[in-house]
Amino acid sequence: MPKVILFKGNFKINPPFREQQVRDIKDNHRFDEFNLTRNSLECKCMLKELTEDDAFGDVRYIIDTYNGRNRLRGEVLGLLFNQTENKYTYCRWFVKNNTLSREFTDCNITKKGKPRGPRIQRPRQLQRDSSEVVSIEPSSKKKLSMESKDIFSNAPEKKRPSPPPKKKLNMESKDIFSNAPEKKRPSPPPQKKLSFQHFVNASEAAQKRDLERPSLDDKDFNSLNENNYVSDAIVYAYIKINNKKRNDNRKIAVETNFFMECIENNLYGDILEWDDFKNKGLKYYDYIIFPINFEYNNGKNKNKGQHWILCIIDIKKNTITIYDSEGRKYDKKVKQINGFLVHSGAKKEFTVNYISKPRQPSGVDCGVFVAEYAKRWLLNEPIDFTFNDIPQIRIDMKNALRPYLTDKARKLLMQQVQQTEQAQQPKKTPIDYHKKEMEKILKNQENIDCLDGNTNVYNKTIFAYLSLLYQNISPKEKETIGLTDDTFMYYITKSNTDAGVKIASRNCIGLQGHDYKEYKYFIIPFSINSTISGNDGHAILAIIDNSKHRILIYDSDNMKKINRYVNEVDAMRRFIKAQGINENYSLAIINEPQQRTEHDCGVFVMEFARNMLFNIKDKFSQNDIKNIRKRIKQELTSRTLSFNK
Repeated sequence: MPKVILFKGNFKINPPFREQQVRDIKDNHRFDEFNLTRNSLECKCMLKELTEDDAFGDVRYIIDTYNGRNRLRGEVLGLLFNQTENKYTYCRWFVKNNTLSREFTDCNITKKGKPRGPRIQRPRQLQRDSSEVVSIEPSSKKKLSMESKDIFSNAPEKKRPSPPPKKKLNMESKDIFSNAPEKKRPSPPPQKKLSFQHFVNASEAAQKRDLERPSLDDKDFNSLNENNYVSDAIVYAYIKINNKKRNDNRKIAVETNFFMECIENNLYGDILEWDDFKNKGLKYYDYIIFPINFEYNNGKNKNKGQHWILCIIDIKKNTITIYDSEGRKYDKKVKQINGFLVHSGAKKEFTVNYISKPRQPSGVDCGVFVAEYAKRWLLNEPIDFTFNDIPQIRIDMKNALRPYLTDKARKLLMQQVQQTEQAQQPKKTPIDYHKKEMEKILKNQENIDCLDGNTNVYNKTIFAYLSLLYQNISPKEKETIGLTDDTFMYYITKSNTDAGVKIASRNCIGLQGHDYKEYKYFIIPFSINSTISGNDGHAILAIIDNSKHRILIYDSDNMKKINRYVNEVDAMRRFIKAQGINENYSLAIINEPQQRTEHDCGVFVMEFARNMLFNIKDKFSQNDIKNIRKRIKQELTSRTLSFNK
């Protein structure tokens, strides 16, 4: 596949994409070499050597995906490696009939900017007088006007010179009436043509600047997420910032993968002209460290993959050390490096050492291994990490490189973090609402003190105790048992339609953050007028049993009358139907054990619920209520259940 270097250009999109289309395309495809907008694909002009497939992968993606719907028009200029002539040649790429084509072309590329030199004021062009216009007959010979004196002259007609611009005459000057021709002002220097080597040097210089002060975008930073290939910018930046943390006196030249690319292309002289080596040579340094990224055939299928290794040249000891997390040998690369070293003054070839531990079992973590190899070698730390440490190393690299993000990338990543935190934030479950409501109720001491003596227990106190019971059942039972408060019955009895019941009940405790159909049992405490007390506040417990399609009502009053619960039972059946359950639910009333006083119904409800939830078979009666009140008060105060007799 031929190599290319892109300069500039764009492809217009007709008809333009919609904004939503642009967002969808960017979600499905990463644009590396072109910027996508609604109207065009514009070349980023990265000035780096790529294969033609990689350079125009973005363009081909748009052509293949939107063939016939959105056409591309335009061209991109650059350099194409001409294999026949073994050199780079100017080339233009264009789209014709929805196919990307190219052709060699002549191209002069100049630096942008205003030309230097003084500004030349051009003389004003005078209009010719109409009397001097020569009339022309339609014949082949010209008939000239006799009014002109030079009409028979064979000399070509000279254009009448325009008068020079007016000058302010200085009467002290003696040569103002001289006939000598005026000296021409010097023209500005010609614009400098740029060669291929200029772009190579510019690319290398750009990488140098990036290493001095790394500037990372959001795509680079996100490559540190798990199961992602780490970008070259991340590897270079991490090595550079750790080199600055050194406290020793070693002279180390930190280079990029471009160092190896120049060696492979025999650009030895260019390397020695870099700032790191110019007027110094290699002997100035103790070590040269650089990562190497290359393509290789992966497995029997010969799929091309990318791999990172780390190379450290010890100038004093004449050794080359290669760190590779996959344990390969690189004789060809070692030979190329030795060729450069011998050309640069080495008396003999360097020996090579391979270090292949720790190893990577995955195919995407080689860049992280290389970055960590370099960091620990630079800081004189033992290289004793393992593959299990890679997730934490990725996090550490993020923390170290975060200050080098661009402002735009920092804003984008902040938005991503907020969205991730919201997505990872645990969804509130009914238990969260129960805890919150229980603490709110028990914050008022009166709701606990109502358990003293012979007084009615508040509905809030009943729900707080039921919440405490609910919090102590097993996690599996919490998924199948729902609990709400007395306001639930109030809302559903006030609604006369199925839709009204559903709307009224959806914000009640026990239904927030949970689907009702997942409940096997749904517990509803409520109160009605009691024939014993003669006033509001007789506590009752209802249980909807979805497994057996029945409604159980526990009433400690000895009056076993269905008429007392007609409205409530009808409301519960409408609620069940509103949840999409069309089964007919039967009704069963339980009135054992019974109360013999006017103020203990709430205590009976709480104890009945306790025995049911924890499968306690010990029976209780009116004689046990006094001790039960004391135990419940202690449990609410300590927020802990006591099962001791």
